[in-house]
Amino acid sequence: GQGRDNVRISEMLSGEDWDIVSLGSQSFLAGYDTAYRTDMQYMLDYLRDNEPGALLWWPVAWSFADGYTPYSTGVTLAGAYADYWKNSKWMYNAIVRCTNTHILNNSESFDFVVPTGVAVQNLRATLGRDLTRDSDHLTNKTGRLVAGVTLFNSLCLELGYTPDLSLLTADKVTFLVDGVAQYPDKDYKAADLPKIADAVKAAFADLSDRALTELDVPDPPKN
Repeated sequence: GQGRDNVRISEMLSGEDWDIVSLGSQSFLAGYDTAYRTDMQYMLDYLRDNEPGALLWWPVAWSFADGYTPYSTGVTLAGAYADYWKNSKWMYNAIVRCTNTHILNNSESFDFVVPTGVAVQNLRATLGRDLTRDSDHLTNKTGRLVAGVTLFNSLCLELGYTPDLSLLTADKVTFLVDGVAQYPDKDYKAADLPKIADAVKAAFADLSDRALTELDVPDPPKN
């Protein structure tokens, strides 16, 4: 149905008997240490009280493309400028550090972590593209597909089995958004499907010890 603005969380929860509730950060704040110290515990407590039968999942955000500044907050947080110095890899490492500290190292927080941003980063390294259509949102084919396969893999694991991602072949992939309108995904190639599968498998392998790996890049400049 058509989406609505300003819907109360209580209304959304009461609409279904939810098996999984996903709670995530605004992408821009995903690498800010202080952003995880404000309302997250309140939200966790609220959700567990109001939807006690649901699993709580946390999706790992992906970083913006190099040079992108969505808006200026005018603040400095956790020793980093608010725009991550417009560096995609520094932003990714900030997200990884926050995920490790506040999500994976907190046994009382979430039941499962979906490593979407990790899979995206793996595929970026393989294909040499940022996989966004506007420096923020994922491309209509390649970017969304790696995110979708990561979620699919997560759901399968929750059901007790590991899917065979080698079955991700061109004849089994159908795009609801063809990518030829406002944001065409001209770089999509069916030959990249095995690389997408490998990126997703590597993301879950990185997650297996509950400590995501930072990229090996120089540290950002000090203030």
